[in-house]
Parts: sequence; structure tokens; C-alpha cells
Amino acid sequence: MANLGQDADAAFFNLMHHFLATSNRGDGVRDESGSERRCQSRRAFRHTQRIAPGYCWEVPPLAAWIEVQCYDLAQAGFSFFLGEKPTFERLVAMFRSPEPIYVAARVNYCRPVFVDAWGGIIEPAPSTGGSSTARRTEAKVLVGCQFLRRFTP
Repeated sequence: MANLGQDADAAFFNLMHHFLATSNRGDGVRDESGSERRCQSRRAFRHTQRIAPGYCWEVPPLAAWIEVQCYDLAQAGFSFFLGEKPTFERLVAMFRSPEPIYVAARVNYCRPVFVDAWGGIIEPAPSTGGSSTARRTEAKVLVGCQFLRRFTP
């Protein structure tokens, strides 16, 4: 499995540039004092993509891929929602574009969140004492990943 050449690097850069330039600023990860922890801004990336959990250095078989709802994207990583805390540390993501882009990634963090009907995170979390008809929420786990390398299958 060879690393991508310059054409594939350009395609990946163009995809990231397109989504970062045309989307809104995403919510940052903050430390206990409320300060932003990342040095790169993330942009909202509310698109369904595919990941293969547990893979990193090899092309995953077709059966390994699952659909996830992404939350945000940066040049160095992305985040997505799962129904429960991940049991894997590595994954391969397939970003849909005219030519699919495959990227190996590492899970950097995960945290429980409440997601609204539009794919946004509600903070602080709604109280569990009653239900809101104005905004439906769903408990999810936000998984943040760092890109490790791009490759072709």
C-alpha cells in the first residue's frame, strides 16, 4: 500500500479547503478553565461519512465500514458521533468526493454530549427531569480524531 502521490495530496487538500472555507466555525474543545485547547480552528462538517473502526495500516474489507454523522473538520482531524464510547483507538475514514479519500486516524478524545435535531451539540446538557418539544435531543458520544496518513486502497 503506497502513500498517495502529489495528485492525491492535492485532492485531499482541495476537499479540506472546500469544507473549511464554506462551513461555519465548529465548537472548540475547551479545557476546565474554558480556554480553547486546539491550535487549529475546526469548521462544522455535518455530513455522513464512512469509517472502519480498528483499522489503520491496511485497507479495510467492505464489511468493516460503518456510517457516522460527522460534526466538525480541521486540517489535522475530524470528529463524529457514536451511540456509545468507542472500543477502538484507530480507524480509517473514507471521505466522499469525486474520488474517495482514505485517511488513517487516531482517536484523541471522546465525551458524552446531547445532539439536537440539526446535528449541533447542546451545552449545557438538558435536564433529565422533563422532555422538550421545542428541541429534540439525543445522547451521543463525540469522538475526536487526529489524521495520521492518507493512502489509496
